[in-house]
Amino acid sequence: MKPGELVKFESGALGRVMSFTQNLAEIMILSQEAIKVGSQVEHFQEETSVPVGDGLLGQVISPLGVALIGAQVETESRPLENPIPPLFERTRIVFPLRTGVSLVDMLLPLGRGQRELIVGDRKTGKTAFALKTMRKQAQEGSIIVYAGIAKKTDEIKRIQAFTKAEGIDKQTVIVASFPHEPASIISLTPHTAVRIAEHFRDEGKDVLVVLDDMTNHAKYYRELALLGKRFPGRDSYPGDIFFEHARMLERGGSFIHPKDSSKSVHITFLPLAETANSNLTDYIISNLISITDGHLLFDTTLFQQGRRPAIHTSLSVTRVGKQTQTPLQRDITRKLSTFFNKFEKTKNLTHFAAEISPESQRLLQTGKILASFFDETNEVSLPSPIQLTLVAMIWLGWMSTLGKKTLQRYRDSLLKTYTENKEIAQQLDELCEAENFEDFLKIVKEKQHWLMQLCQT
Repeated sequence: MKPGELVKFESGALGRVMSFTQNLAEIMILSQEAIKVGSQVEHFQEETSVPVGDGLLGQVISPLGVALIGAQVETESRPLENPIPPLFERTRIVFPLRTGVSLVDMLLPLGRGQRELIVGDRKTGKTAFALKTMRKQAQEGSIIVYAGIAKKTDEIKRIQAFTKAEGIDKQTVIVASFPHEPASIISLTPHTAVRIAEHFRDEGKDVLVVLDDMTNHAKYYRELALLGKRFPGRDSYPGDIFFEHARMLERGGSFIHPKDSSKSVHITFLPLAETANSNLTDYIISNLISITDGHLLFDTTLFQQGRRPAIHTSLSVTRVGKQTQTPLQRDITRKLSTFFNKFEKTKNLTHFAAEISPESQRLLQTGKILASFFDETNEVSLPSPIQLTLVAMIWLGWMSTLGKKTLQRYRDSLLKTYTENKEIAQQLDELCEAENFEDFLKIVKEKQHWLMQLCQT
């Protein structure tokens, strides 16, 4: 007998060996039914396994691989535990991960293989952002694995309905557990999702894994630890909670392609976590921040002000995403970050009724228009050339007198033309081949009449 091994009780219930001594075995029961004292136990001399394979695409399954919605599909099985890939099997993160959210793609860019924590208070748009990213990545050919950890049935049905409505269900696997289930099953949810993702990676496919959410997972893992009489640490969490999350997230990254060593394949993680009053010093939150490659903070105040997405750019971080940008994108990101810092400081001065200069008035006006541009609904998903072109047009002051609705109408018109007209799409792509922002602005100036015409069509 060894840790991780599967056992079966005479009632038919399954269990997983957690630890053992010479006279005692600690078994996590993977069933809701009670085990009678004196029941016989059979061990299989095999590790706990989960189903993997293309047959799972479009399915909603339990952490043990049972189909929850739809018919059970024949699949192959793989051990739940898998060694973390060593450094020599990994490569540098160089490919961008497009979310379709302009604010993130331009100011806080992500890379394929990155582990970016999505953190914020309850009901601030974290899951909506994850869904939008899932849609964008599925459109770019990635496989999506969504882990709903202790979610309500209605929430899982809503996720499945979204994937069907967007036409990405055949590229998506949903692993779901529910609050009424045993903590043992709930705790396996993210592990099953990660193992499924590793199978697709080994097939040479890029994978996006959404873990919704890790604070739920920590809560149920703590319940198991306390039942097992492990020594409680801070906030009663067991001492190995950091290891539990770290060994899971370390399985993401950019890896050498299994079939072509000149290429790479990626597992990108978007773990979600819930804060209380935006407190980033919470034990589990601070653990996750130290494990991941950055975080996006969804702010309650911004959400209540109507900002979508409600991401606090000053308190959000991306550690590796900027290295995936082109020189032009990197230059614009730097310019925008500096600009928004000045914009916020200048805006704060207006609260004191201070007299401001014409230059500051122009800065406030441009900042207001840029903020309106970055305010997007979940239905809007802009390609990079559209994002760059519109920002340049705003920067040049062409839209300083426009209202928010007019700006959105211009944006939608330009997006529609870009999507439907391949020749114009190619021309806009060529505009974005400039080496830096100044050169890009010059090129955009030369095309002013043409670009404004496209926006007003």
